Amino acid sequence: MIFWSQTESGWAVNLDGTNAALQFTLPRIEIRSTPRGWACTCHLGNGTSCLVPLRNAPTVAEAMRAGIEGSLPALGEEHQQELRALLEVPRRS
Repeated sequence: MIFWSQTESGWAVNLDGTNAALQFTLPRIEIRSTPRGWACTCHLGNGTSCLVPLRNAPTVAEAMRAGIEGSLPALGEEHQQELRALLEVPRRS
């Protein structure tokens, strides 16, 4: 099971199910707060990264959701089921 972990710079989820606060593994989704709002980076299994555009998300829960939704196309079919399950988790603020 994958889960969001609070990190020094924001929040992250390692798609291999490890604790993202304790280690960096690929693939991984990260969100962080910036002066312009939330920013999301999707780190792919091949070592490349892509920025994920986020809509205006007033809460961390909405930024997490938008980060997952925006990362789905880049991550391909392999992680779709786990990510969609994470989207069904009750929202937190």
